[in-house]
Amino acid sequence: MPKPPPVDTSPPIEVKRLRVPSQSRQVDTGPPTDEAIAAAASYGVPLGTLGVRDKHMWQSQEAYLAELREVGMKGTSAIRAGIHRETARLWERGNQLNFNARLLDAMEVYVDLHEERLTELALNTNQVLPSIATLNARRPELYRREQVASDTRVSEALAAIKVLVSAEARQRALTAGDEQQSEQAMAEQVIEGKGRVVEDA
Repeated sequence: MPKPPPVDTSPPIEVKRLRVPSQSRQVDTGPPTDEAIAAAASYGVPLGTLGVRDKHMWQSQEAYLAELREVGMKGTSAIRAGIHRETARLWERGNQLNFNARLLDAMEVYVDLHEERLTELALNTNQVLPSIATLNARRPELYRREQVASDTRVSEALAAIKVLVSAEARQRALTAGDEQQSEQAMAEQVIEGKGRVVEDA
C-alpha cells in the first residue's frame, strides 16, 4: 500500500494585492449645469433631455475621462473613477453617448500634457528617453523617426532632443571606450609580464 503524501504544516502564504490608491470621484446626481450641457452638445449628446440612467452614465464617463486626461492609462483611470475596466470597454464598443470621440479627445489632452513635460525635461535635464518612448507610442505621427513633423516648433524640439540624446550616447561611448582602453592596457602589461597583483587592504 502506498504511503500518503506528507502533510504540509507550514503556515499559509499571505498574498498581498497591489492597490492603486482609490481617488474615486463622486458622481453628481443633481441636474446638469449649463457648462455640462454645452460640453455634451459639442459631442451631439442632448444631456438636458436624457433619462436618469443615461445622465448617470454620462457622469460616470466624464469621471473616467477626467482621470484618463491625468494618467493616460485606461485601467488605472477606471479604478480611480470607481468603475470596472470592462465598463469602459463596453462604453467604447457601443460608442454610448459618443464615448469614442470623447475618449480620443481625453487621450489628446493627456499626450499634450506629456509633451509639455517632455519639453520641460529637455530644457532642464538630459533624461528625455522615457518620455520620447511614450510619445512614440501615443503620438507616432510626430515622434517616429520615419515621420516628418509639419510644425516648426515640433521640429525644433525634436532637433534639441536629438542633440541631447546624441550627447548622452557620445558620453556613454567615451566612458565605455576609456574603460575598454584601460582594460586593454592592463592586459598588455600582463602579457608582457609587467602586470602586478594588487591586494585589497
